[in-house]
Amino acid sequence: MKNIFNNIKAYFVNINRYKAATTQESTFVILDTETTGLNVNEGHRIVSIAATKIKNLKITNEILDELVNPERQISERSIEIHHITQEQVQNKPVFKELDDKIYNFLENAVLVGHNLEFDIKFIIKSGPYTTIAHRVKNIVTIDTIYLAAGIYPHFKSYELSFLCKTLKIQTEDQKRHSAIGDSVITARLFLHLLEEASKKNINTIGGILNLCQQGKQIQILMKDFNKIH
Repeated sequence: MKNIFNNIKAYFVNINRYKAATTQESTFVILDTETTGLNVNEGHRIVSIAATKIKNLKITNEILDELVNPERQISERSIEIHHITQEQVQNKPVFKELDDKIYNFLENAVLVGHNLEFDIKFIIKSGPYTTIAHRVKNIVTIDTIYLAAGIYPHFKSYELSFLCKTLKIQTEDQKRHSAIGDSVITARLFLHLLEEASKKNINTIGGILNLCQQGKQIQILMKDFNKIH
């Protein structure tokens, strides 16, 4: 019981340390996945995982970009979207074999994504006993859907393409619905949102999380959620 209490205490100390940090001094990992299908509870799994890193409010050259053997068939509908075929992944590592690589890339960073809950669910299901699955359950996360809604509460949509078009975020040089392409695009969107937050004198992770919490209250999100990813 004492160990459990100490672990909980350490968790909250760690979270509070992150919240006090400024966005300028923080490292962010912007993550995206592509999957065999949309419903994780039907056994669908990750076929591609990618991440981009932001330091000092700039996108770095550090990237993670991996195809994953899902150990199951990819649905035809998913292939139409991300164009990853069975042949491309059949000889690739299974998710648990990428555990150390993904964990090391993510270590000491704030995790960011667009509809991030989707990616986290798939990480946990694709590698239920991996270090990274445990890590994403106990990490500071920022969802750009909620952050955008907190900053722009009257937008009619928070779908990634709509946000980028409306906010004039560059997308033409990236492939949509590829994990690495969407990661880079989301990173650009995130930097724009941080800049807008800074204009409101919001420059800490705690302040950004408060904006995200406000964004969760936006009712229009409920209409968009099934088509956002």
